[in-house]
Amino acid sequence: IDVEPGDFYAASPLQRIFVLLAGPLVNFLFAVIVMAAIAIVGFSVQTFPNRIVLAADYGIQGTAAEAAGLRTGDYILAIDDETVRSFRDIQTHIGQAAREELSLQLRRDGEIFKTRLVPELDTATGAGRIGVYPWVDPVIEEVVPDSPAHLAGIRPGDTIVEVDGTSVFHSIDVETLVSRSGATVRLTLNREGENIVTTVVPDYDDQGAPLGIRYATILVDSPRYGLFSGLV
Repeated sequence: IDVEPGDFYAASPLQRIFVLLAGPLVNFLFAVIVMAAIAIVGFSVQTFPNRIVLAADYGIQGTAAEAAGLRTGDYILAIDDETVRSFRDIQTHIGQAAREELSLQLRRDGEIFKTRLVPELDTATGAGRIGVYPWVDPVIEEVVPDSPAHLAGIRPGDTIVEVDGTSVFHSIDVETLVSRSGATVRLTLNREGENIVTTVVPDYDDQGAPLGIRYATILVDSPRYGLFSGLV
């Protein structure tokens, strides 16, 4: 090949290898620096408390949580002796432990006990799963403008207590009953200690939400690491 001085192929093989590796190497180092900075400074995420709803109660049978005797309303306090503060902690521990036996510490009706289970592998994501949802109190934090809830007069701070006359205790109850309703659904709300009834016409948005509401979350801070630990 005819090459001129200064051309890429005029350089030695070692020099060309260095040039080709320089770009990916800088990208890798930049990613390490960014992730280390995040670990050192810390961050906050919105999530839900460490209370669970069993998927088996809503038609998904044969889960690890069901086999281990977990029940809707249980609090997961620790996994393998590591404290659990939120549902995000549960997802993190379970997601990283597919097909590995875990020890869970639970609280149920004021009593604390332990059980063991093995998360199954979710082949779609590669993460572990045990068949639980977060227990989300049906307290409305946000109402989407021009949504069915907004048109029905629902306000942030309202608590949904009944759907079509059936008592609800968490968001899964609400979503399940609304999905089974007809063209309209009657919601009983508690607003500042007073129950009011309103009728909503469900209309599913792009995310499959029929009412246009967001439930209250909790804000959890990530652990903060030192310089060396953050780099690791």
